[in-house]
Amino acid sequence: IASFFSFYPTKNLGALGDGGCIVTNNTKLNSLILSLRNYGKDCNNDFTYKGINSRLDSLQAEFLLEKMNLILSWNKKRKMIAKYYYKYLKNLSSILLPIIPDNVNPVWHIFPIKCLDNSRKNLIIHLSNMGIETNIHYPVPIHKTKSYKTKDILPNAEKNSRQLLSLPMHPFLTKEDVIYISSSIKDFYQ
Repeated sequence: IASFFSFYPTKNLGALGDGGCIVTNNTKLNSLILSLRNYGKDCNNDFTYKGINSRLDSLQAEFLLEKMNLILSWNKKRKMIAKYYYKYLKNLSSILLPIIPDNVNPVWHIFPIKCLDNSRKNLIIHLSNMGIETNIHYPVPIHKTKSYKTKDILPNAEKNSRQLLSLPMHPFLTKEDVIYISSSIKDFYQ
């Protein structure tokens, strides 16, 4: 068993540069991972695999340790920001807010909305003109990329890639920021 964590700078717990970690309770897998991250070198100083230099440097690790002291409060702020988005955008029929299943407690790495009427491109332009940066995560469905291309027709993935838009989400947004963003979206649809 292994778990993988991304410390990409925009993640809830992000480094100042690229980084990540793998944790496992499997000693054989652990040895392989340690070798691969160090040019493929094994404990006998032989290069058993074609590896890469993929070690988290000490400076990034120190930043992450400091951020660990803040992650709970930052996640709490993200949850509050999401509540504000729900409050101020709930009655717009042109967008769909994230549906949260029972017993799920998200920490809101991103806040995606669905633009239901093919208006995403124009909404992005409108928000940009208002000084609001948005993002499209995964504009191409995975099954249509070179590495994972299939002949499968996956209509939900394709629809989502055309409709999803990520609104600003980070622990430094204020209630006033969310009201401004929400008002700008409402103005666009009215």
